[in-house]
Amino acid sequence: MVKNINEVLQQAKIDKRTNTPPTVLDIENESFRVVCEVLRPLASLTDTLQGDNITSSLAIPGLLTAMTRA
Repeated sequence: MVKNINEVLQQAKIDKRTNTPPTVLDIENESFRVVCEVLRPLASLTDTLQGDNITSSLAIPGLLTAMTRA
């Protein structure tokens, strides 16, 4: 992913006549979807742990649960 972004930025510097970089390919969209699905449980756990009434005692069980879902 980073390699692709760097290539797009490099190409934009070389060819200043183009106004927009190439579009994201369907396969990259699928990669983004998979990454979002993997990170969703961790984002939910983060939101839970930020609450005032929840202690960090939920951190380890929450991480274990999030990792088994991923």
